[in-house]
Amino acid sequence: MRTLLTLSCRDQPGIVGCVGTFLADRRCNILESVQFGDVDSGRFMMRVLFERLPGAAAPPVLRD
Repeated sequence: MRTLLTLSCRDQPGIVGCVGTFLADRRCNILESVQFGDVDSGRFMMRVLFERLPGAAAPPVLRD
């Protein structure tokens, strides 16, 4: 099953790594990733398309 994750948060180092680790720890494979840091607002936006691998738990749910 493919799932699309979108997020927006305060820009800071390590966000992409944290998202990747979060998904990998839940046996999810990233198929596509697009990210953008807006210098004027200090916000970071990211869109990640991923799929669960066999034996993975239910899709992860992230809340603000």
